This record gives sequence, C-alpha cells and structure tokens, in this order.
Amino acid sequence: MGQINGVWARIVAHQGEAFWTKTGIAFIYSVSGDVLRVDRANQNLPKSTFAAALRMWPVPGPGAFNNVVRDG
Repeated sequence: MGQINGVWARIVAHQGEAFWTKTGIAFIYSVSGDVLRVDRANQNLPKSTFAAALRMWPVPGPGAFNNVVRDG
C-alpha cells in the first residue's frame, strides 16, 4: 500500500490544476478524503481504484483502465 500513498499524495498536491484529455478537453479535479471527483464527470474515483490501476502498470494506454474504473 506504500506505493499508492506516494502516488495519492501527488494527486492531492495537484488538485485544482487544469489537465487535458487526449482529445484536448480541459478538466479539473478535487480530492475529498480518499475520493477524487472530476468536474466534468458524475463519478467518484476512490483511492482504491487508483491502487488497482497502479497494480496493472505499465499499460499500453488509458483504455486499459476502463474495467478498473467502471467496476472499481
């Protein structure tokens, strides 16, 4: 669980900053406790979902995480 804690700390540190999708759409996220929420989506992403994705790393692209995020 130690690796996810370092990654999560970086995620928390960058909340509120603008990021862009592969197609150029801007988004911002916020973190409350162990949950990330993207301003453009009606979905909460718990820290456990990021931990599951991290265990899959490396992956060929973001599509590899679809099942993790949807089933998370």
